[in-house]
Amino acid sequence: MTIYLTLIGTLVVTHTMLRRLTSWHCIIIIIMQSQLRWCGHVHRMPDSRIPKQLLYGQLADIARSQGGQRKRYKDHLRLTLKSCDISNSSWESIASDRLKWRHLCHSSLVQFENQRIASLDDRRTCRKNQASTSNPTVNTFSCMICGRTCTSQIGMYAHQKQCNSTSAMDSRSCATTSAGSTSTSSLETRSRCHTPQLGPPIAGVHSDSV
Repeated sequence: MTIYLTLIGTLVVTHTMLRRLTSWHCIIIIIMQSQLRWCGHVHRMPDSRIPKQLLYGQLADIARSQGGQRKRYKDHLRLTLKSCDISNSSWESIASDRLKWRHLCHSSLVQFENQRIASLDDRRTCRKNQASTSNPTVNTFSCMICGRTCTSQIGMYAHQKQCNSTSAMDSRSCATTSAGSTSTSSLETRSRCHTPQLGPPIAGVHSDSV
């Protein structure tokens, strides 16, 4: 798919705008979708399969230490189910039917992505509003070489580096051109100096006389 975007002035294209234009899913949605489909596939396996034993199994007579623990696959699965508004107690009965589980996963992920994009837009709007209220006047920085203005100091720093390199290249080219013209003029002066100058003819002297 080829998308042509026309940038007018200082238009900022955010990730949410690109996802709306392209209908692409972010990597978070892809990972959650794979996780939900895999857990439904494992649940439909017979009890003798090793993946199902690892998902539902637990070590006997061993307690986890107190404090923060490393999250297991089932812990991440609970967080994913909670984010998609899927009940942790009833997902197994729904996952027994493959078509129902796929439909539930798709609708839940679409709802989660819409809520996530809306929350990102709200956060960006609040951040822009706070910036506009705290800084009502925008500071501008002007370049001393070309006179270009930038609204940030880091942008002016990057522009000055490029402007200095461009001016240095221009000065080198001008110096090379002036050196070439100087050498050409000196060669012409030397050739004029070594050329013999013929004076006016003397009266009474012929060119045939020795």
